[in-house]
Amino acid sequence: MSDDPVRSVVTQLIESGALDAIAKIVALQRAAPAQPARHVKPMPTQELVDQTAVRRLDPVAQRLQQRAIDAILSGTPWLTSKEVGTRADPKAVNKHSLASRWLNQGRIFAIEHTGQKMFPDYEFDPLGSPIAEVQEVLKILDGYSPFRVASWFESSSSLLGGRKPRELLASNSRAVIEAARAHVAGPVHG
Repeated sequence: MSDDPVRSVVTQLIESGALDAIAKIVALQRAAPAQPARHVKPMPTQELVDQTAVRRLDPVAQRLQQRAIDAILSGTPWLTSKEVGTRADPKAVNKHSLASRWLNQGRIFAIEHTGQKMFPDYEFDPLGSPIAEVQEVLKILDGYSPFRVASWFESSSSLLGGRKPRELLASNSRAVIEAARAHVAGPVHG
């Protein structure tokens, strides 16, 4: 027997007659009339969907998410656009337009709750005007959803001594801006 394993296997096939049998099968297949291709009816998409397991929301994750939402919505008073307008200019004819204009200018943000825009009270000074630094924070957090922005303002920050950005916005807005920059930059290692 040869040292080449391939040659050894071919030799065994020839000696056993198996190679002749394989050649005959191939010849018969080539000589047989072509069979029409069988048409397999595709399974409707809905059946495939119904047969596939669905990933369910983890109940623990769902409870944590609900707690976060509760903290954001109950952490500060929320104002409607009419309330924002009334507070800033009680004599305004269209009280909604002021909040809408400030929102479009990027001076403030709002979340949607039960079909209406709601504005966190902490973005306004005591007279109802937007705190100027809010616009800068919103530019830094560009691309964040309004709810994520609200979440950031409601989360304690080690850069702010464990305080929440919303708590220091009126008194130390420069520190809040720096905390927003650090948040976006992420942790620095090295």
